[in-house]
Amino acid sequence: MIALALAAALLPSAPVFAQAQAATSAPAPAPNTARAEPRFDLLVFAVEGDSVLGADTIERVVYPFLGPDKTVADAEAARKALEKAYQDAGFLSVNVLLPPQQLDASGELRLQVVQASVAQLRITGTQYTRPGLVREALPALAPGQVPNFNEMQQELAAYSRSSADREITPLISAGEQPGTMAVEIKVAESLPLHASVELNSKQSLNTAAGRLESELRYDNLFQRGHALGLNWLVSPTKPEQANIPSLSYQLPLGGPGDRLVLAWMHSNSNTPTALGGGTVSRGTTGRLRWRDELASRDGLNHALTWGLTLRRLQDMNQNVAGFNTESPPLNYSTLGLGYELDLSGPTLGAVPGRSLRLQVDVTAGLGAWNGRAVDCNGKPKDPFDCKRSGASPSFQTVGASLSATEPLGRWQLMLRLQGQLADAPLVPSEQVVYGGQDSVRGYYEGEQAGDLGLALRTELAAPSWQPLAQ
Repeated sequence: MIALALAAALLPSAPVFAQAQAATSAPAPAPNTARAEPRFDLLVFAVEGDSVLGADTIERVVYPFLGPDKTVADAEAARKALEKAYQDAGFLSVNVLLPPQQLDASGELRLQVVQASVAQLRITGTQYTRPGLVREALPALAPGQVPNFNEMQQELAAYSRSSADREITPLISAGEQPGTMAVEIKVAESLPLHASVELNSKQSLNTAAGRLESELRYDNLFQRGHALGLNWLVSPTKPEQANIPSLSYQLPLGGPGDRLVLAWMHSNSNTPTALGGGTVSRGTTGRLRWRDELASRDGLNHALTWGLTLRRLQDMNQNVAGFNTESPPLNYSTLGLGYELDLSGPTLGAVPGRSLRLQVDVTAGLGAWNGRAVDCNGKPKDPFDCKRSGASPSFQTVGASLSATEPLGRWQLMLRLQGQLADAPLVPSEQVVYGGQDSVRGYYEGEQAGDLGLALRTELAAPSWQPLAQ
């Protein structure tokens, strides 16, 4: 019996060797003339031409095929296993060959790796995006690279998600030189300017009916995917009851799909009370948020968000006689961390129209920055405690939302579960609010508010009317 000690070595700019060395010597077995196929000792694999998989991975793959008394079928199995390792790693343009050769007493077998690299990358069809920016977003297809198709798919998906106005299609063909490929990225773009005006019934309790919402947005400033948006919500019959402009700016930052968002919003509203008078609320909110797109695959997309929010709020109560009582201003800041998960397609059984979305947000008040005394009805108090008894500037909240869509023929069943937990009493601007078209229909917007909350919405959506109109 022959005992084998296995070892491997990789020399710079040299083939990868997977080798079996005899630890003890023993006489070779007598030849068996009845065997139908030749047998040989397979002690060394010399893998030539690899630059992407690495010596350690190659050695792990071919190691089980080393040993005495092997056949051509064993050598072919080693070749197939190595080629599959390349494919599993995403290198679909790599082939492994078993060249004709004579095995000698050393037991060395050569495997030749043929790596097809990208010789040319063409970007066609762009109208509002510079071709160089498309190339920057797809480093896996850079000329000279042996493309990793797993990475390529992720980069293509992330770049497609970065704009709803753009569709990209990769076309791969053989290159002019043997062992190369030519890649064409076909881009279909539309003008990235969007505008909308909507008249709806999203009014709050005790205010005039009707709200006018308008939006103007350009999604490709400087041809670099920067987005500038302006929104305005107003009560068309009584603007003093609701007048909320907002401005946002987004820019790509970090890896594919990562974005930095800056937002500003100013609210100016006067809400009448049932007994006369009203509450005038003015507030300005600024947000800085970074969205980190995590590695995705077909049917699974997820991301992390980090953010800083600054608020400056000022309320004033007006009685029936017209006298105003101004509350101390409330200025504070919070840190936020969020996670988003979207599932569809293969991850949910490949059922068209089925989707699942999870969003979790954690918010923490920056007590060290928020804490300071104000004059609260003649007494020095923390502004949070003045706004609401027991409220603290060092609050924490956890909010979550789970949405699911299930196709029922041409109809759709849509479910949404929302909730929030808090560790202490909250000021109104941090409470969870339910009611209205986006949470629980049949109620005024934000009619119910609280520190803790849970809401479940179930809807059955009818088929689109568009096919009926054709």
